[in-house]
Order: sequence, then C-alpha cells, then structure tokens
Amino acid sequence: MAPHLNVSAGPDASSLSTLYVNSDLNPTLVSSAHFHGRIAVRIKHFTGDVPEGKERVAEAKYFEEGHGKGMTWSIQVQGRFLKDISTDDLVFGNEFDRPIKDRLPWGTAVALEAAKFIDPNLEHDLYSDKPWAFSPFVATMTRISAVKLSSEPSSSGSDVQEEFRTTAWPVFPSPENSNASDPAYVLDDLSPLIPYPTSSDAAKDVDIDDATLNDLKGGTGPDSAPQAHKTRARWFGDRAHRQSIKVTPEHVLTADFCNSFIDFNTLRLELPYTGGMGFDLKKYWDGQPVRYVCKDKSDGTVFFFIQFKIVDMDA
Repeated sequence: MAPHLNVSAGPDASSLSTLYVNSDLNPTLVSSAHFHGRIAVRIKHFTGDVPEGKERVAEAKYFEEGHGKGMTWSIQVQGRFLKDISTDDLVFGNEFDRPIKDRLPWGTAVALEAAKFIDPNLEHDLYSDKPWAFSPFVATMTRISAVKLSSEPSSSGSDVQEEFRTTAWPVFPSPENSNASDPAYVLDDLSPLIPYPTSSDAAKDVDIDDATLNDLKGGTGPDSAPQAHKTRARWFGDRAHRQSIKVTPEHVLTADFCNSFIDFNTLRLELPYTGGMGFDLKKYWDGQPVRYVCKDKSDGTVFFFIQFKIVDMDA
C-alpha cells in the first residue's frame, strides 16, 4: 500500500489549502501582500488527498515526454514578488518546526555531500532546534525564466486572475494545454533580469560576459536548457553576482523544481552520485510535515509555502 499524502499550498502556514495535485489546468492561486502567483504540484502515480468535490488525477501528462520524462515529482511556480529583492536574499528550501537530529539516518553526512553535486549553493543546519536547508531561488530551480511586464499592475491588492489577463502575464506552461505558441514545459532564460547595455561600447551594469549571457538564454532546443541550467547555477553561485541582480514587482518568474530522487509510492529517497545509496524515509518520519518555503532571508518575509504531509502511512 502507498502512503496517503495531503499536499497543500498558500501564502503562509496559517492559510494553507489542499492543492489539486496533477491538475495543470487548475493551479493553486496565491495572493498576499508579498506575492501574487500560481502553483502546480505534480506527483507520479499520485494517491493522496484532493480538494472537496474534485476527482483524483493519478497520472500527469508532464511525466510522459520531454523535460518531465524520468521525473517523479515537480513543483511549478509562477509569480510576482511585490517588492524589490536581490537574488541573494530570495531563497527556497525546507524548514521544520522541531528538531530532527535524532531522526537523521546513518549516512546523512554522505547524503549532504552528494547534495552539493546537485545544488552547490545549498546551505543548511539540520541539527538546530528548527532545522532548515535553503538555496538561492534562481540557482536551485531546475528550470526558470523571467519576463518583464510592460507595465506594473496598479495595485498589489488587485484580483490575481484579473491581473493575469490584464498585464500580459506569460502562459503557465503545461503539457495539458500546450500548442504551437505556448510551451509545454518551463523554458530556461533569466537574461531579462540582467541589466545589460545594447551598445557594445556602453559600460556594463553587471559583471557578465557575452558568452555567459547567451548561455543563460536556454531557448527551446533539447540541448540548450541543460547548458543554461549549468551556467545559471555557476554564475548565480557567486554571491556578488546574486547581490547585483534584483527581482522587481515588474518581473514574473516561472520556475520548475523537479527531480527523480523521491518515490512517493514507497517514500524512498535515492541519492545520485552515491553508488545506489538511499533511505526508506518512512523509518525516519517523526510526524512533521515537509515544507518547501520561498522567503526573503534578510527579513524573514514568506512569499509562499508548499507542504507535504503523510495522512496515512499505509493507506
């Protein structure tokens, strides 16, 4: 039997609502004083909770082809941060309410070293009273793109769905409703965040060369996106670079955080680069939900939460 999960999302821990997993056409809307956007979570062979009145979608087309083939889960986010924030302060990762140091399996240190190969910008303290692990949002995402709106919405309190329609937001990528002009998966291009002169003799605003800037434009080709990911992780791995780049309320970021390391049907974690090392997560679960949090590390402002909770271990 597979564990029964509840997946919820919202602007903060006090206002989480059950997220409609695998429903690309109904992403969860997030509207707060700090963030406007939408979130979709996809889980391969999903057997968990669904919102009241909705049918469970066990399989998502996302996993059948292209970028999603071979993945086992995905968090896709699209949104506007309603204040200027540096890409150094904008972080994404996990927070826990209670200590987990007594529940960590043997081999955790090896696992954390392996994690550095996947995400060299990861910082963590899993042994504190409130454990955490965070990375720069723009560096840790598997794919991420930025679009600058032609005009900033007039009010941060406006209706979010109306904002999507009236301010020329980019489409929310989905294999379920893609066509010749709309992408099925998130593309990789953060070049719109980087102020760069159009004249070759103008002074550069940011320390970046033409080749790196070109690599950050992932495009649509099958080989270009991995190059963009590697270049992005390397270039934004430099704190000085992250501090020089700001995300403003005029920018819409679309990002996909996905991998194939967790099997939600067995709750087993397989670690790459370890020769087959893995953990049965059920043995170490202490009842806490696993929260993915996007926040401003400089002042603690939370932009959005995604929470995974085991409702029944043997449903």
